[in-house]
Amino acid sequence: MLNVFQGGDLYQDIYRDFEGLPRLRTPLPLKRVSLEPDSQLRRITGDETLLVNAIHHQSVRRLGEGGAVAGRDEYGVVQAIEFAGKAFRIGVQWHPELLFYRRAHRKLFAAFVTAARRIRDCDRT
Repeated sequence: MLNVFQGGDLYQDIYRDFEGLPRLRTPLPLKRVSLEPDSQLRRITGDETLLVNAIHHQSVRRLGEGGAVAGRDEYGVVQAIEFAGKAFRIGVQWHPELLFYRRAHRKLFAAFVTAARRIRDCDRT
């Protein structure tokens, strides 16, 4: 949704649009995502790769204005994007709320909460 809001578009069905992509649909962290070295997501998690779940069948096709790919899976499918600016704008193609027991995903939530608190505090002044 974040990418579409920024003017990008999506592959409607990655299993149709990416040849040889296995039909992996699971809430378990079985998909490996490589994070871009200069990405905010990599700085937040401190990891080069993340194990994520696979529930969605859509993915970013064309990035919206100001967007950058932050991570791809081993098949080249975009799994994470981010947009530069003051606001916390990171989009992931997995459900980190189902992976709360993994440190990297807790760090992502902590960064989101910190950003939300900053916005709240700015609104108070």
